[in-house]
Amino acid sequence: MQSKALQKVFSKRKRGEIEAILDKPYPAHFQRVYLVGFLKYAVGLSNKEICELIKERAKWRDYDPAITEYQVRSIRKASKGELEFRRKQFQEDEANATSFFSLKREGKWKEVKNGADIPMEWIRIE
Repeated sequence: MQSKALQKVFSKRKRGEIEAILDKPYPAHFQRVYLVGFLKYAVGLSNKEICELIKERAKWRDYDPAITEYQVRSIRKASKGELEFRRKQFQEDEANATSFFSLKREGKWKEVKNGADIPMEWIRIE
């Protein structure tokens, strides 16, 4: 029998993905994060509902209610301000990054390409 929380997942495929994560004895961290993020933001479940679903349905061998509750609370969407800050930070980092072609290369170098004519390395010849 499906839990009330899982019945709120309309897509049969997504419900299957969620059930597969809950049925694994040791799901990877990213799978648990996906599970919580999907249930919280796509389905609209509360932290309490998610924790109850995991407690009732998960077959995780390393399940710990306190850790699960803490981790569920920690999953949140980034605000528009955070996203904008990250985008600007990335652009600044890219603008200040040293490119390979701007490096001072003393001596003479030969480019070594692979079969697809893509540079793989440089060998100093002088």
